[in-house]
Formats: sequence, C-alpha cells, structure tokens
Amino acid sequence: IEAATPLPPSPLPRDSKLDAPSLGIDASDAVSPTLESDAANALESECSEGDAEACAPAAGLTATLAVYTGMTARRIGLPTLSGLAKLDTGLLPALALQLGAISRGAVFGGVAITYQSSIGAQATQSASDLRQPALSTSIQTHRFEGGALGGVLLGGPDSATLRLFLGYGVRALGSVVELRIPRFSIHGPVVRLELEVPLGTPWLTLRLAPEAHLIVAMSGELRDLGVSSPIWAFGGEAGLRVRLAQRFALELAFREAHAVVGSAYGGSFEDVERFGLLGLVVNYL
Repeated sequence: IEAATPLPPSPLPRDSKLDAPSLGIDASDAVSPTLESDAANALESECSEGDAEACAPAAGLTATLAVYTGMTARRIGLPTLSGLAKLDTGLLPALALQLGAISRGAVFGGVAITYQSSIGAQATQSASDLRQPALSTSIQTHRFEGGALGGVLLGGPDSATLRLFLGYGVRALGSVVELRIPRFSIHGPVVRLELEVPLGTPWLTLRLAPEAHLIVAMSGELRDLGVSSPIWAFGGEAGLRVRLAQRFALELAFREAHAVVGSAYGGSFEDVERFGLLGLVVNYL
C-alpha cells in the first residue's frame, strides 16, 4: 500500500463491494491473522518436538570478552642431585582474560584465547647455610592457550551444547631471582571436550570440560635437571554461568591440571596448577 493524500469519503451504494485491485492492494500481500497464528503455532510445535533445524538460532557471529579475578595456587616438585626441590605457593590473587569469536547456528565453530596469571606473589627460599638470611623474590605463575573449537547444539537454541577445543597451551613459572626450582615453561597441544547444560532455565548454565595436554617442549633449565618430554597433563574445568541480560553474564569458574613425569634423578617431576575465578562475560552480537 502506498501512502497518499487521503480523499474525502464518498458514499457507496448499499450493494456495492470493495475491490482490492481498485485500491492498489495486492491480495497476495495480505496476511490473515489466522494464518499468522497458525504459523507461530506450527513453529512452536516443531520446537517442542525437538526439531533442531526449525529452532536453530539465526546465523551470525558472536564476539566474547571475559575478565576474571580470583585465586590461584601452584605446587611443583623437582628432583635434583641435592634432593627434592619444592615450591608450594598457597593461594595467590589472580587475574584472567579471555577473548573469542564463535558462529551462531545448530553447528558452530570459532576461536578462543585465554591468559591466566598470579599477581603480586612473593617466594622465600631458605639458605643452605642457616647463618645466611633467607632469599626472597617476586614470582609469577601463569598460563596461556589459544586454539579453535567446533560443536553442535543438542536441541533448540537454549539447549545443551557439546564442543571440542583443539589448541596449544603454555604454562610457566617466572622469578626475578633464580631459585632451586628455576624459571621454566612447558608447552604443547591441548584437547578439551566441553559440555554446557542449562539447569532448568537458559539463564543458568553448567559447564564441564575434561582436558588432556601433551607437553612436547620445555625450557632448557628443566632438561638440565633431568626432566624429559613428552609429559602428559590431565585435568579439567568447571563453570557456572548466570546470564544477567542478553549480552552480559557472570561466571564462576574452576580449573585444575596435573603434569607428572619421571626424572633422571629418581622420583617424579610434578606440576599442579589451580585457578578459582569469578568473572564478567560480555557478548557482542
């Protein structure tokens, strides 16, 4: 219908009928309220019957930025010629940042990078000569990973999702002053299977993600102390996400991973990391 200057009404004969073409209305464009209702009911019926294709979200791309704060802990055991060297940080303040982009649809894919780190940590090492003062230095325990992911919806747009992450991960220990456990990094490919399940409502989601990390490379300081690759690290992540609005959510997350391998000096090199974090997640649709 094209808008035009309204004409004054003219009387019609009592037995006359309005002709749609004479008013410039294409009858094929007219939508019956009944048909609209029937279409909505049909779509609702398809969704209720579990038709994933009919209920799939509109295609597009969602970018995600997440900032977390919380606590971390690192425990390392390293056999040496003089015995077992140990580092146990206890609980330390931590920060984390996650960036990602993912396609929307019944089948989806994307990329993600994550950085997690301790902040303001200090370590104290007792001197071998008890008459000497203990050595104190700043340390940092941190990790980085990046990779690609793909997955599927297990139902409608607000149903459970199953996805697979394939990437490369690095975990490291840094110190200003060299300790008996030296500065080092270990890294290699990582695979994680991630399941997200709504807890009765799409506004509350539980995430479970077991992972395996194959460490194929390490810094020379560890090799010099009898540690050799490859090393398998096993662990996982769990999270509870509360959606505050379409674009905002709060997430409570926990991560733990254990790496263990034999040492040339007997015993095992062990590296255990833990993160407990609370963060704000922002989605850009």
